[in-house]
Amino acid sequence: MKKRIMVIGMLAGIMAFAVGCSSSVNPDKYVTLGQYKGLEVAKQAVEVTEAEVESEIQYMLEQQATTEDVKDRTKVQDGDIANIDYEGKLDGVAFENGTAQALDLTIGSGTFIPGFEDGIIGKEIGDTFDLNLTFPDTYTNNPDVAGKDVVFTITINGIKEKVAPKLDDAFVKTLSADVSTVAEFKDKVKSELLKSKQDSADAQMLTDLWNQVVEGSTVSDDIPAELIEEKTQTMYDNAKQYAQSFNMDFPTFLTQYMGLTEDGFADEAAKYALDAAKETLIIQAIAKAEKLELSKEEIADAITEYTSLYGYESEDKFKAENDMAAFEEHVLRTKIENFLKENAVITEGTAPAADAAAETPAAEEPAAEKTAE
Repeated sequence: MKKRIMVIGMLAGIMAFAVGCSSSVNPDKYVTLGQYKGLEVAKQAVEVTEAEVESEIQYMLEQQATTEDVKDRTKVQDGDIANIDYEGKLDGVAFENGTAQALDLTIGSGTFIPGFEDGIIGKEIGDTFDLNLTFPDTYTNNPDVAGKDVVFTITINGIKEKVAPKLDDAFVKTLSADVSTVAEFKDKVKSELLKSKQDSADAQMLTDLWNQVVEGSTVSDDIPAELIEEKTQTMYDNAKQYAQSFNMDFPTFLTQYMGLTEDGFADEAAKYALDAAKETLIIQAIAKAEKLELSKEEIADAITEYTSLYGYESEDKFKAENDMAAFEEHVLRTKIENFLKENAVITEGTAPAADAAAETPAAEEPAAEKTAE
């Protein structure tokens, strides 16, 4: 598994292939299909504003920013990158992982515990000072200091600031080989944002179609226990692979990246496994009714696509690290969704109003926490 996979939507990612196929189950025994052809669904109209283009470009410039020493002042300001040494003590004794040297800390990032970064603002290069702070009552990184009063001795070594590159023709050529001017670059960014929105609108439309199919179908309560167990096990296997990719034990991964205890995950797994089992039966019922099967070529193409999409070093590696029965059903579901789309009555909805949140790029995966945080 790849560390660069974003953690945003982690549960959705874990569920992605959690609907593994169980060919021994006859869907006719458990499913009564409702209407699934001729369904009416709205596809949201999309547009890209100039403000969104500018916001995206600004984000890209910030990603390319470099750091430079601040030379025209000596006091730390909010937003600066302060290079610091610090030592934390509890009852006069240094505590575990509470000390660092020459650490670059962006002031205002919220990386450290409340009061730490604010206490640095206004201090000068060369200053050494104490901050009396209190750790949060719940602090999983080091429970020994949770809720405790501590003293941090901090030295300011220097101040840096981020400097974004100038948006000009020379710079945009370094970002994209197929543009040579700022105007062309803005058009490219707008086109890519539009495609992203169109893809999202299409995905939402397919979700809405599928939800109509599920809501219109009747699935009996006596779903085979082995089918539910199969989905539950797939969820656990996928979650543990994620944990391994982040070099974490399973309980720590659940706590830090999913906000769940093991019992909480078990509850989520039980709920989603039941839904996945129902969806498996509906998928199989439609496939049987419409004689929709996957060819060897379709499966091979999908493996090639996902191997590239998720950065696996080879198709063999992809197949070794994934439940291929579950993957094939994922591909079959995609085929069925396209069938539903081809047989649906699609209307065009209105474009959503742009807002600040929509114009801000998604947050990146957070950095690993430090003890002083």
